[in-house]
Amino acid sequence: MAIRDNLKAYFHAGLRPTQANFEELIDKTVNLVDDKANDSESVDLTNDGKYITPKTANLIVKNFILSGLSTSLTGVITVTDKLIDALSKLQNQIGLKQDSLKTYTAVSPTNANLKTIDGNSILYDLNNPTVTNIVPRASKLITPIKLNGISFDGSTDIFVQKMVGITGNNVFQNSSTLRADVTGLSFSVLAGKKYKIELIGDYQTTDLATGVSLGFVITGGTANIKGYATIETSISFPNNSGIKMSITSLVSTTAPGSFITSSGVSIINAPHNLSANLVLSCVTNGVFQVQWGSGVNTLPATLNSGTILIITQLN
Repeated sequence: MAIRDNLKAYFHAGLRPTQANFEELIDKTVNLVDDKANDSESVDLTNDGKYITPKTANLIVKNFILSGLSTSLTGVITVTDKLIDALSKLQNQIGLKQDSLKTYTAVSPTNANLKTIDGNSILYDLNNPTVTNIVPRASKLITPIKLNGISFDGSTDIFVQKMVGITGNNVFQNSSTLRADVTGLSFSVLAGKKYKIELIGDYQTTDLATGVSLGFVITGGTANIKGYATIETSISFPNNSGIKMSITSLVSTTAPGSFITSSGVSIINAPHNLSANLVLSCVTNGVFQVQWGSGVNTLPATLNSGTILIITQLN
């Protein structure tokens, strides 16, 4: 016979329950005050003799989620649809912000650790373990994507296209036949990468017999290059003319095929166009640099503001 039936038997019609019977009835009945578990007893797994209210149950679930994410769990956490659904249903009851299961606020933890969820690292703060300070920190995309045909997984920086140049009211002037690096017309190249390089600009001199010298080098690395460069020497319409040179070398500033030099201009102090179309294949990391010089020592040759390099990464 069940315990409840035993208690009922003490009080059948005609029977006289004893003091012990009443004490047993009282002891085996839940008391709303004495038998309610407080907050600390609710999380103490050694106490199984008290009841908890819905409010206390929600507090237990909340503390488990928050403390579990920050201190208890180790290794890989696999987030399933069932878990997300269950946590979503608890949002309003345990005080989580709307969408807090999928939107996180970045913090600067003072005592941080990493764990992984579905293969992606997350950062949490041991001193302040709240759901909203979990920061997704995936090191790379699980499935790479392509940017303008270039594979990208987030593990390294890439650029598809960028532009550098002589900006504002700046000009670059050189009064020597020794070509010098042009400030602003350079960019870093990476081993194994191929680049399309377009130079568009203009120049001028103060003497008709002063030509200019345009060169291309790589510093701190090695690369192969092919293409051509042109320098306009006459701007008289319709017979504009100039010179064109194949660019085939980046070995040194004096290597044949690394520069083009003209012998004069048609009009002094007037802009004459210049351009280059090149393809560079980088072997070892370095810096691609445009150089500029005068065709005659002591006579200035000026590379004008607005002269630019347009660089397109091809792989």
